[in-house]
Amino acid sequence: MSCLKLFLVSSLVAAVLLLTIDDLEQTVRVGGRFVTRTRRLAESRVGNETHGKMGPMGHSHGGNVSNGTESPWPEDYFPEIFANDFKTRNALPFVHYSGCRHCAEHAFCNYASNPGCGGSAANGVVTFRNIRHARGCRVKPVLSIPRSYIRDLDDLRSKPGTYNMLKSMLHSGFSTYRSHGHSGPVQQCIHQSWAVSVRWVHLHSFCTGARFDGMPGGSSLCATMNSHDDAGRIARSWSR
Repeated sequence: MSCLKLFLVSSLVAAVLLLTIDDLEQTVRVGGRFVTRTRRLAESRVGNETHGKMGPMGHSHGGNVSNGTESPWPEDYFPEIFANDFKTRNALPFVHYSGCRHCAEHAFCNYASNPGCGGSAANGVVTFRNIRHARGCRVKPVLSIPRSYIRDLDDLRSKPGTYNMLKSMLHSGFSTYRSHGHSGPVQQCIHQSWAVSVRWVHLHSFCTGARFDGMPGGSSLCATMNSHDDAGRIARSWSR
């Protein structure tokens, strides 16, 4: 009996020691294949979020990093893509993505067909369904992103052609959200640069009267679009 007790106590101590190991290896599915990566216990306590490599200006390129405002984005979500390549003058300089792989930004790169991840796009905007629903909205929110890699709103504002790009994103989000069955005005929101979880500038479009990922709120710019005629006014305001 004493040997059995000693065995049980030893097993319990070993289990506790294993649980305090700082790094755990986890096998996950990424892009249709299984890979093994290291997951920090500290990260698992805040929603299994994985931190990626540091990008320009010290920002994380890992995606899926929650900051209390915008929800993390899964890297293996493959939505239907709606291309709306609005032709505008003074187009932004096209930037090839060169950041992390197997992260949310790389997923956005694939959605945008950016040459940095094997795509062939030269300019324009794409829109796709958000992975999450907005409470109170019958139609699932959509996201609009430039095909060119632009890190966030501050990065966009630092480039020529900011107004035209914002206007194209607003047109694309409005058209796509309405085409999915929504009637009436559309809430258009873009997070401030310090409040994003994915470092690829993106516009959220969802129904008015709802709150989604902390929007409307102090971490975002929001405006209501009743028709395409509103896009210019909103873009001009957000370009400043």
